[in-house]
Amino acid sequence: MGQVLNQARKIPFWAERLKNISPELGPFLQMAKIPLLTKRDLLAEQALHPPYGRLFSQTEKGLCRYTQTSGTSGHTLRWLDDSASWEAMLECWAMCYELAGVNGSDRLFFPFSFGPFLGFWTAFEAAARLGVLSIPGGGLSSEARLRMAFEVDASVLLGTPSYLIHLGEMAKLQGAKVPKPRLLIVAGEPGGSIPATRQRLEKLWGARVIDHAGMTEVGPTTVECAESPGGFHLLESMYYPEILDPQTGQEVDQGELILTNLKRLSGPVIRYRTGDLVARDRDPCPCGFGGLKLKGGILGRLDDMVFIRGNNFHPQTLEAILFELPELAEYRAIIHQSGPMARLEVLVEPRPGIDPLALVEAADSAIRERCLFRAEIRAVEVGSLIPAELKARRHSVQG
Repeated sequence: MGQVLNQARKIPFWAERLKNISPELGPFLQMAKIPLLTKRDLLAEQALHPPYGRLFSQTEKGLCRYTQTSGTSGHTLRWLDDSASWEAMLECWAMCYELAGVNGSDRLFFPFSFGPFLGFWTAFEAAARLGVLSIPGGGLSSEARLRMAFEVDASVLLGTPSYLIHLGEMAKLQGAKVPKPRLLIVAGEPGGSIPATRQRLEKLWGARVIDHAGMTEVGPTTVECAESPGGFHLLESMYYPEILDPQTGQEVDQGELILTNLKRLSGPVIRYRTGDLVARDRDPCPCGFGGLKLKGGILGRLDDMVFIRGNNFHPQTLEAILFELPELAEYRAIIHQSGPMARLEVLVEPRPGIDPLALVEAADSAIRERCLFRAEIRAVEVGSLIPAELKARRHSVQG
């Protein structure tokens, strides 16, 4: 921790943030005095000092890697790494693969275009460094990706839950010549931690789902192990974690995950508010991996919670409800906040051959039973809600 703080003081953004905290204090006494960092702080710094802000060190080897956030929140955060920090990100992915049970005989297929996104490049490069056959599937149609994955006999597929569901539905219609993976490593969306989404994926592919989470500005942070479905291991040799009550800031067993990066020193983040709601699992894991374990993975996002008709509502809840309906292929939800009371509109896409009215009735009943309010539900045509290969935007807010 001392190395992180010493390096941070050489970077203008952090020098200002730490100027009133004495370096004579021990590292953890200093940490307790450092204000929590938010994504909004980082975006404001980059807006004030475009394009990258004063967030990064100028090292001898130089800043040689560029990545950015997907911008689904409306703002793009740009991030730079030197070669040492990039190696730390690859080390994180190597740990993820080990915990997931990936081995040298596997054939990893990446059915997406890489773009400027950290998870894609680091996942691919780390696998290749480990000597695992890594097959890129960018620049292809979904049909071509399925065909390629079959021809190379892919044993592991990586992607967002929504896109792998889409590929799985296509494979189901296609018939015999489809890949038969043993593992699906998913990230980028909360679906991997939602039981109904996991079950849909595993049923479509006949493969075990391994969930993973990370952030561009922090790195690959957590992964599910092969021995303990539904939980996350934090890579604690790479990150210092805290779980704090979002209201009081006190340490708790269930609250917001706060992270400090220990090895990404060219652009450190210290006491970063991830916005992820998590719960500490104190039971030891059969896999023997030490450090913080999170029960149920990512439980939700602080910034997604809305109030509808007297009820706290989280979009993840809707995904858990709707993906339990066998009649459903896809959905989109719009939260309207322009009137005196927020209301929820849901577009549902039936599977081929399913009566749209029957799906609307099933969705209406399930939402009323679980959420205790009524949504406005409309059926759309089959095939009209095809998910993107990047993060699916199933939920939006208007007004």
